[in-house]
Amino acid sequence: MEAEAIVKGIDGRYAVVELTEGSSGCGRCCEPGGCGSDLLMRPFRRGCRVVRVENSINAKPGERVRLRLPARTLLHAVLVAYLLPVALVIAGAAAGMALDASHGDGAAVAGAVTGLAVTLAASFWFRHKTSFGRKFRPILYRDRIT
Repeated sequence: MEAEAIVKGIDGRYAVVELTEGSSGCGRCCEPGGCGSDLLMRPFRRGCRVVRVENSINAKPGERVRLRLPARTLLHAVLVAYLLPVALVIAGAAAGMALDASHGDGAAVAGAVTGLAVTLAASFWFRHKTSFGRKFRPILYRDRIT
């Protein structure tokens, strides 16, 4: 995933960049055939427009740059945010039923809640890892942006 941005300032070895208004996942949100998801998400991302990223290209304030988030990173995020919660809630419900079938739905609910708690713990772990893990950070680069 890529997004256009403008360098707003330099903070040591980091560049503080602001995503431009047209930045979206695939860049086709407002085009015919685009999904329009950018329009749905616009109210929720007001605080996410400014990003601090390692200035590996020695960008200067006012310069137009691009941010790239590798596809593998996006896949990990999707797995943690969507697939993991569903899988762990279902597995928890199944485990609850298997361990205590005499309580029926109560055991399934308890197992599902346990699965949800494990999901939350895994999500916090992933968030911590993405905050500090180098491979989970966006990459700053130059492109011929007009």
